[in-house]
Amino acid sequence: EELQPRVENLGVGGVYYAADGKSYRYSYYIDVLATGYGGEIFSGYTFTGKQVEIGMIAVDPNTIPLRSRCYVVNEEGDLDFGVCYAEDTGSKIIGNRIDIFFGGDAEGEERARMFERKNIRVYVLVG
Repeated sequence: EELQPRVENLGVGGVYYAADGKSYRYSYYIDVLATGYGGEIFSGYTFTGKQVEIGMIAVDPNTIPLRSRCYVVNEEGDLDFGVCYAEDTGSKIIGNRIDIFFGGDAEGEERARMFERKNIRVYVLVG
């Protein structure tokens, strides 16, 4: 039987079971509109002072606290970014929006452009 991602205890708090069979405890989840960013112009440092790298997201700190560990996936489970870290902000990232970093090279820039906009669920993980 193929493992399917699913959510138990919808709402505030629960456990997310990922397609890889791992489980993640979360304090809450939020549905967001996600965009992507990438390319050499983004190869510097995040708002929190870390070198930007794949696996980082930009958030509105009033919605998702900076330095949060998150699990990022769409409800269908076919866009699974796995564990990401809320280390950056952006002037257009307000409320239920995130920006997913795709890499600091031409390939990352192209992947971000092709990603366009997608509805994504962000589980803010415990611990």
